[in-house]
Amino acid sequence: MRTRFVSLLLALALFFAIPAYAGTLSFSPGLDAWGAAHESGTSINLTAQADVTAWPDLTPETLAAIQAWLAGRQLSLTVQGKDSLAQLLAGDQALLSLQTGQDEETAFLTLDAQNGQPAARYVSGLDNPPWQALLGQDAWLPDLAAFENAILKLAQAALPHLVAFEKPVKTATSIKNVGSGKSQLVYTLNKEEAQAFWQAASGDLLPLLDTAIAAVTKEQAKELSNTLRAMQPTGALTIKRILNADEQDLGLQITGTVQVDGKTRKLTLFGGMVDKGLYISFKLPATRGNDTLTAQISFASDKGKLTGDWRTSLIAGKHRRNTTGSITLKSVMAEDGERVSGKLSLTDRVTGEEKRTIEYVITPDIRFSGDSLDGSLILQEMAGKKTRREIKLMLTGSLGAPMTPLAPMTEMDLRAATPEQVAAAAQQVKTAFMPLMTDYLLQLPLEIRKLVLHDLGRDARTEGESVPVVTQDNSPFTVIDESTKEETP
Repeated sequence: MRTRFVSLLLALALFFAIPAYAGTLSFSPGLDAWGAAHESGTSINLTAQADVTAWPDLTPETLAAIQAWLAGRQLSLTVQGKDSLAQLLAGDQALLSLQTGQDEETAFLTLDAQNGQPAARYVSGLDNPPWQALLGQDAWLPDLAAFENAILKLAQAALPHLVAFEKPVKTATSIKNVGSGKSQLVYTLNKEEAQAFWQAASGDLLPLLDTAIAAVTKEQAKELSNTLRAMQPTGALTIKRILNADEQDLGLQITGTVQVDGKTRKLTLFGGMVDKGLYISFKLPATRGNDTLTAQISFASDKGKLTGDWRTSLIAGKHRRNTTGSITLKSVMAEDGERVSGKLSLTDRVTGEEKRTIEYVITPDIRFSGDSLDGSLILQEMAGKKTRREIKLMLTGSLGAPMTPLAPMTEMDLRAATPEQVAAAAQQVKTAFMPLMTDYLLQLPLEIRKLVLHDLGRDARTEGESVPVVTQDNSPFTVIDESTKEETP
């Protein structure tokens, strides 16, 4: 319950981040226009009225109490560049404010809980932003525009070192979502030549590889970047540039054998991109054992429709992590504007000594009309095919609304903090929502209050959430039956 508010805000940000992430894959005039406005620095404001439409683990009485509390409140989200300001409002009054942002090296989260405590700012690196470190919540899509730009620069940096090995070959190659290549330029290097190439070119290539990796797999980006710096070719290397009928680059295929972390691995990279589609497949399995890293990303747009999926798989001993996602969106023009609808799903599953599964489904139905929008966004938290929670957001939005940054009075750098300090900060952020619920619970009849506390406590324990330590002598969460209370003589 303590992180649901953040999940809702991230769902809003995630849907409207799609235009920026999708690069050249255009399918919706409305999303394109709003994406272009966002890229130019214009702010986007969204206001949402939340309605809990499914929560099977709660009793009807508890669900009704939550609905009554939500009825008088709204979520507001303003996004400008890489900064966002989210607020829980009761009319014009901000009950809780949360601001996030980032620059080239750092990410920050500022919380103003309006509970008598000063607004606090938390700072960390981009590899583990504060909303991930403190809340365990993150909204992420592959950044196709950044990936495309990095790959183009990578090819430009590598070519001067490969020209001597170039050999034209007439052969057809089909690439999913991209098309069919008519010829290739092949560069074949033996072991010694591959090692010399990497020694000469790695200084220019590694920063670009870092950017490309971060664009398609956020969780493993730092680890993979460190691994690349210890990588050495241990066999032949073959690079194939796949060309279209006009002899322009359409795709790329790289195969070879490398040593990574003391293990010999087979390297395979294959894919390409055009204005209407993209496909990338990366594989790095160990030649012995089951350890492997694979990543695949596929997007296509055509006639008012965007489809795509992505997946990464990491196996290291007993540790396994699989991340998958898919998206289907369609655009339909009507007299009153453009309607965009579809579905976005995200799954992150970890097995081994640590086990965790996160599954979300986002279902948008949005109408764009110039600089305004309205519609709905349904957020489902899933457990397999079972809906654990479902929240419907009724949306209104506009372009150009001003964003007033929060003014923090304290700051904490999570990178320099001890694990105990980070845990304490996480507890403070996660429980910022509680005073709002406390005030409302105290207004409920005693029997309903007991039931709500029981249901929400049971739900939190099911989720593995601990009960926060209460320091007050007279905790407002302590339920006292006034009819049995004894007076002290």
